[in-house]
Amino acid sequence: MGDSDRLQVVRLEYTQSAPQTQAKGAPAASAAAKQLEQKLQQQEKVDIYGIYFDFASAEIQPQSDQTLNEIAAVMNANPNWKLNVGGHTDNIGGDASNMQLSRQRADAVKQALVTRYNISADRLTTAGYGSSNPVESNDTMEGRARNRRVELSRQ
Repeated sequence: MGDSDRLQVVRLEYTQSAPQTQAKGAPAASAAAKQLEQKLQQQEKVDIYGIYFDFASAEIQPQSDQTLNEIAAVMNANPNWKLNVGGHTDNIGGDASNMQLSRQRADAVKQALVTRYNISADRLTTAGYGSSNPVESNDTMEGRARNRRVELSRQ
């Protein structure tokens, strides 16, 4: 893709530190979950890159489970919190299809948190932004990869 004759694959990896164990044997929150919780506590928006979808699809891939686990852990640790799940795309494709896809992806994340992790649906709202709020230029593969994200914000 792009103006050159080369194929480049860009994947943003989400890393998690090894889980720690509390004295009573219950797993402690990972460092990534603690950082997510801290940012949301401060009312910051958090870009999530650990939720993966196929191209032009809203089906969540299995390698996203770790990230979904962390979001659910933060939600369970803060039962009064409500979050908005925002979907973002790059600029490949038309505006209308990107807007629809970003909404579908945000809805898929909400649905996964509700069905797999028993988070109450009334604690999650969704929005799709398409390619309207890029965090980097869409002129490079790397920039487009960063623009494809899920954004969490505390309400």
